[in-house]
Amino acid sequence: MPENGENLIGELEAFLSQAPEQITSGLRLAQIMGGRARRIRDNIIEFLDHEDEKSKELLRIYGMMKELLVHDLEPAKFADMYAQTLVYGLFVARYSDPTPENFTRSEARDLVPKSNPFLLQFFDHIVGPNFDVRLAYIVDELCEIFSVSNVQEIVHKHLRVQDETVEDRDPIIHFYEDFLQEYDPNERKKMGAYYTPVPVVRYIVRQVDRILKEDFGIAKGIASDEMITRTVATQPHRRPGDRKDRTTTEISVPRVQILDPAVGTATFLNETIKFIYQSFKGQEG
Repeated sequence: MPENGENLIGELEAFLSQAPEQITSGLRLAQIMGGRARRIRDNIIEFLDHEDEKSKELLRIYGMMKELLVHDLEPAKFADMYAQTLVYGLFVARYSDPTPENFTRSEARDLVPKSNPFLLQFFDHIVGPNFDVRLAYIVDELCEIFSVSNVQEIVHKHLRVQDETVEDRDPIIHFYEDFLQEYDPNERKKMGAYYTPVPVVRYIVRQVDRILKEDFGIAKGIASDEMITRTVATQPHRRPGDRKDRTTTEISVPRVQILDPAVGTATFLNETIKFIYQSFKGQEG
């Protein structure tokens, strides 16, 4: 019936004119950001599978990422990097936004640090006239949600619930773990993006220091600057047809070296530096 069509149009207009959802929960914020990032990622994969005039700008950004970041970047990985950079970049900009009453793509561009040329180029792209309209509406949805939500308060409250030592954590870095969990749990697992509480890290650092002192006899423990000599094999330069045997040489290396094989948010390195500083506090210089 014609009147039903008019009613449907009226209902859709009323729905679309509603104010965006105001977020008060860190988990809900991570879920919304993760959902928008998945939509962007999946759309880009589809757009690149069907290259047309609309995809020219995306292909330009793809080429920029291959040139500046990863030379053998595959389309699926590009879509993943693009989605994460866009959504989390907007989050970082909103977190640093000094005008909480509004937020737009253009404002996000103005908040990007001048020291990061890649992000500057990327956000020039999302505010430019060639930004894909098929992605723009998803981005604008997220900006509207950010504009009615106190992102700083939400994130601080969320992290405080997880760990009372929130003052020792960089909210922007550590909220990424929650975002990644909602965006792609498998990617989080593959990246090893799991936060270790600061009290646990401090305990481990103290125990390593104790073991170095008591079991290895290193007086300064983890703060040791003692050097030792090692003999290493060297391979001399050889021209084609030459026969030269390997030789050995002695080099000096620190006896205690700090290695964090899954550096992530650098919590272990940060706490190690703090621990060493405390051992020298009052006798600097």
